[in-house]
Amino acid sequence: MMCRTESTVTAPAAVSSVDKVISKLKTPLDSSARRTLRFVLPYAKRAVASREECKVRMAIGHEL
Repeated sequence: MMCRTESTVTAPAAVSSVDKVISKLKTPLDSSARRTLRFVLPYAKRAVASREECKVRMAIGHEL
C-alpha cells in the first residue's frame, strides 16, 4: 500500500528544484516562458501528487 507520508513528500531524490527542472529542458525558452513555468510547475507537481494519492485511496476503498 502506498500512502503519502512526510518522508515521501520530502525525499531528496524525488524533489528537485523548479530551476533545475527548467534548466534540463531541451526546448529553448524565453524569459516569459521560464517565468510562467517557475510559477505553474509547483502547482502542477502538487496536483499530480494529489491525483496519485486519490488513486491510492480509491484502491484502498475498493479493497474494503
